[in-house]
Amino acid sequence: MSTQRDLLYSKFGDPLTDPRTFEVQWMMTWFCKKEFPELSFHKIYANRLLIPHLKTVFTKLKETGLLHEIKSYGGCWNPRYIRGYEAQKIPSIHSWALATDFNVDQNPLGYTKEQAIAKKLTPFSKEFDQVWRDNDFTCGIDFKRKDGMHFQKTDV
Repeated sequence: MSTQRDLLYSKFGDPLTDPRTFEVQWMMTWFCKKEFPELSFHKIYANRLLIPHLKTVFTKLKETGLLHEIKSYGGCWNPRYIRGYEAQKIPSIHSWALATDFNVDQNPLGYTKEQAIAKKLTPFSKEFDQVWRDNDFTCGIDFKRKDGMHFQKTDV
């Protein structure tokens, strides 16, 4: 287990074993469309400690004219193991609702930006991803197995 996940276990507990307790203690709904009416979705259900960071990123995306790149919301909280690593029992950061997915259909798991473009998809721009990085998020497009839809923040 990584140190990062050890810290999450110590701070939030184990959402895979006791998701109901985790949900009651940590989860909240952010009605993001109230603050960002240009979004096509109305709310994000996330770890309450993640929401201020999402607001900051969305504000920066709006200021830089990049918020329009978000077309759809694919989810945040999903207590599960990392896809493809179930046997190793490595929890996804989604288990703690500290990761969120956007534009899932345009950013398939395992595709580089170039591969997505070759399939006539529209991945996020490099500038869009950089806004997330500049706000201390990890972008899934930087993972060994590319996950361009995914943005996570574990130091909340």
